[in-house]
Amino acid sequence: MFTGFGRIPKYYDLVTYTVIQSSHSDFSHRDLARPPDQTGSRGKPLTMTLTCAYPHPRLARLRRLVVALVLAVASVGALAGPADAARMGDEQEALIVAGASKALVAIDKFADERDMDAYDLYLSHADYLAVQVANFLGLDVRSLQRAWRGADVAHQRALMAGLTQLGVPYKANGAQADVALDCSGLVAFAWSSAGVEMPRGSTAQFSSASQIKARHAQPGDIIWRPGHISIYLGIDTAILHTPYSGRSVELHVMEDRIASWVRFADPMPELRVNRAAAVAQRWGMAASATRNNL
Repeated sequence: MFTGFGRIPKYYDLVTYTVIQSSHSDFSHRDLARPPDQTGSRGKPLTMTLTCAYPHPRLARLRRLVVALVLAVASVGALAGPADAARMGDEQEALIVAGASKALVAIDKFADERDMDAYDLYLSHADYLAVQVANFLGLDVRSLQRAWRGADVAHQRALMAGLTQLGVPYKANGAQADVALDCSGLVAFAWSSAGVEMPRGSTAQFSSASQIKARHAQPGDIIWRPGHISIYLGIDTAILHTPYSGRSVELHVMEDRIASWVRFADPMPELRVNRAAAVAQRWGMAASATRNNL
């Protein structure tokens, strides 16, 4: 039977019950609520006092509010971006930016002067960068290196220029390299380094380029979906992009549900005329450079 309760200030209500129990097993559950002389049991009753602590109503309400807040934050996070979008460490980010800057200088020198020593230097930098990028994203290193070597010079220049912006914060309508960029600002900057001027806005950029099949895409091509555009890294669904406010230019692997309906496009004007010939030409150059390195 209930004997009363005391309170632990602020947090708990303390309730003490006294239960009368018989040593015989024929004692019914209802018998526990009646004095021993009314139970008809021959056994000597035992008295047991139980003390139970129950959460204070204010604490229970606080717990419910905290749980609701945690669930709300988790839901917003799931809608705002992919759960697997890992943040690269500052040291590794700086390493890739520095390597991409050196690679861009080398490939620009080759494009302007046809200096094969500069191209060999570029390949050395690009191969090292591919190792860093592939390891961070969980991609096959050799496949990424082959893809980067197989791209034509304009795409190599655009890709390296894009990588120099790794870590630059996102800003809506941002178009200032090394300061703030949005998704189309990143694409416009990268391709301006390859001599291709692109309009602002993701849809306008996609419309100005030549739409291609995913199997024909090479590193540096652009990947579009409504409201967003990114730079293809060359294998799987790996991209370089800047997603939204609070984030920055970063490496990412698209989820299958998104990759299944994105569109690829090539910004290079001359490749729209005879892409097959251009593909053959870039593979010939890559093969020649590889032989020279052996």
